[in-house]
Amino acid sequence: MVYIAPDGSVHQTRPWSLGRVVDIFWGTINFVPQFFTSLLGYNNNNAVTGGNRQGGAGGGGSGGPGGRPPNVRTMSDIRPAGGGCSTCPG
Repeated sequence: MVYIAPDGSVHQTRPWSLGRVVDIFWGTINFVPQFFTSLLGYNNNNAVTGGNRQGGAGGGGSGGPGGRPPNVRTMSDIRPAGGGCSTCPG
């Protein structure tokens, strides 16, 4: 991959520098916990949702009949085009 340095020179690869070594170090530090977390299937929902917070705006209601949101349709909501057929139920 071609690398263009800040001074405008073109290199075949990124030249080695202290910044590149630091990037590799922090990439390794961040990779190790991510690898083992994904390997073990650890799911920390409190980190995503902010823990057990109270108050504030709620998450919304259940919607339509039977707890189904009103914009969700099922196969029973489909009506045949052209007025239906003589053997169709309903």
